Amino acid sequence: MVVSNVAYEPKIVVVLTTYKDPPLFRDICGSIKSFDYSNFEVLIVDCLSAKTRQIVDEVKLQVPVHWVGLQQDKGAAHQLNVGMRSALDLDEAKYVVRIEGDAIPFDSKLLKELVNVMENNENVAIAMPFDKDSTGKEGYGGRLYGNCTQCPIPQPPSRIIPCIGTGGHCFITRTKYLKELFDEEIMPYWSPLYISSEDLDFNLKAWLRSYKVVTIGSVHVLHGGTSMTKDGSYRAPYRVYHMYKNRLCLLLLNFGYKHILTNVWYRFLHDMLSAIVYSEIIPMIRGYLWVALNQKRILQQRELRMTRWKRISDDELKPHVLIRLPMPIRK
Repeated sequence: MVVSNVAYEPKIVVVLTTYKDPPLFRDICGSIKSFDYSNFEVLIVDCLSAKTRQIVDEVKLQVPVHWVGLQQDKGAAHQLNVGMRSALDLDEAKYVVRIEGDAIPFDSKLLKELVNVMENNENVAIAMPFDKDSTGKEGYGGRLYGNCTQCPIPQPPSRIIPCIGTGGHCFITRTKYLKELFDEEIMPYWSPLYISSEDLDFNLKAWLRSYKVVTIGSVHVLHGGTSMTKDGSYRAPYRVYHMYKNRLCLLLLNFGYKHILTNVWYRFLHDMLSAIVYSEIIPMIRGYLWVALNQKRILQQRELRMTRWKRISDDELKPHVLIRLPMPIRK
């Protein structure tokens, strides 16, 4: 893909979701203020926060700021659906950019670079920057189920990398694509996922509808990561149950029965290994039990999706899903 500079600035809505005053919110707002892009607005979906409005006032963002207040926590997937639908109500917006609460978009040219990719590649529905952690290590797209299940690419072959689905720390998507989903009664984010893997499902939807999802290396975000302690010894308890539930849901919701039957064993072994390593057997059992008790709900959503997906062969899926199981990691 060849990317050229965009001669004009199509309108963007930057969507932020906050829950109980995320610790990096001030830093995120400060970075947004430095964006080298004039035609954008900010939409904040705020759930049970006390200081977000005060921070926005203190930072003095020089763009219009829209607020949607939620009085009940229904999870990240619900917040994002509210944000995406609200963004569509803003006049003439061509793109929506999502920035997660633990991602600092420190590149001032972030919006310009993301728009460049979208304007020059009409078949791309979602584009994401590379991410860097606090040590400066660079990450890129390709994750499907997360937790060591990645496309077998040892190093990025270019600065624009097609992938199946990756994290939702930061991305750009088209309002045209979001409207397409809403019009077909497919929510961009499936609310029962609640939190954890909701971003993978969002990206997977685009890929299975014959659009491209790409990661670009010309810009980066600092992805802090708030779901694991600094030494990596345990995962945040509130995410663990949903993590195991949602990984299995992703498989059942999106793929053909033949593929499910040949890969569900991998999903189970991978989750069992992870649960043993992190002492999470009970949350894993609870997650799998939710899937068993909600089969009707899952199959209804699956049927809705399957009428809209393209046909993906097992041979096409295999490189992205089947890799060696990781060895246990000592705490």
